[in-house]
Amino acid sequence: KLYELEKELWPRGFVRVNKSFIVNLLMIQEIIPWFGERLLLKLKELPTEIEVSRNYVRTFKSAINM
Repeated sequence: KLYELEKELWPRGFVRVNKSFIVNLLMIQEIIPWFGERLLLKLKELPTEIEVSRNYVRTFKSAINM
């Protein structure tokens, strides 16, 4: 399950950003402010953007010391 994987990968620099994605913090190329306190992430070598949902913004910002 994704929540189990999240716990295992947290110490290795991965963070959950919404109910479907866990991202590697080292692969983030750009953080874009988005509507409703959400964020969009552009990742290296990935053509699409991934949304950080409102439920995960606080945890994400804490992980990147923002």
